[in-house]
Amino acid sequence: MAASPKVVIEAFVEELEQLKKNVETSLSLVPKDLLEDLQSMKDATARDIRKGKYGSFSFGDVSVPPEMRRQVVTMLKVLVYPELSVADQVAARIPQLTDLDFKARASQQVIDELGHARVLRELLQSWNEYPDELLHQPLAEIESVFKYVGSLETPVEFFTANFMCEGLFLPSHLNVMAELDPKAFATYIDATLADEAKHIALARDVIIRYATTAEAQARCRKVAEEVISLFVKGFHAKVEALLNEQ
Repeated sequence: MAASPKVVIEAFVEELEQLKKNVETSLSLVPKDLLEDLQSMKDATARDIRKGKYGSFSFGDVSVPPEMRRQVVTMLKVLVYPELSVADQVAARIPQLTDLDFKARASQQVIDELGHARVLRELLQSWNEYPDELLHQPLAEIESVFKYVGSLETPVEFFTANFMCEGLFLPSHLNVMAELDPKAFATYIDATLADEAKHIALARDVIIRYATTAEAQARCRKVAEEVISLFVKGFHAKVEALLNEQ
């Protein structure tokens, strides 16, 4: 005997109520406070960098062609190592991601980062410069950042580090290049700027998906603090490297 319409409706309403509870439970686990804290940490660090707390980039006399300024050449050479390192490290994390969307987006990030490195190499080669000079001998402080990030155990910790570093790279590097010497860095900025938002969004979404326990969120905060410390040391090392070229 078929159930009456009233029984069917009541069962349907009960199912909807259960779905609502499940959604509410899921939303309660979304790490909104964590993301706000991470963003605040990034913003505070970016302000300090922009104020010159860790030194300031200088690219020499902008009236001189960029290929003739060692500061510009050195800056571009310094960036080859991070671009390739990010590509390698994100690629290594893809097997740890269970979500197919995350796998696809991480794969695209690898392609993007390799594209950035290719742009740097081709630009430096067009200036008759050896592009991999600081790939094989990176600044120690920058190498330390990637050694730490590569050692992180879980995907959410790794992408927390990416969230911080990618988010800091935009105001501390790309924006400064665009302000101080847009013509010298136009090729690199044009190749990278549009991709940064996608990479930050991927890292954010991984955090939202996986940082759903107090333990995971505590680990993410610890990673953020450590990677910020390493990032600013790397930034200062770049400033010093450029000063040495004056």
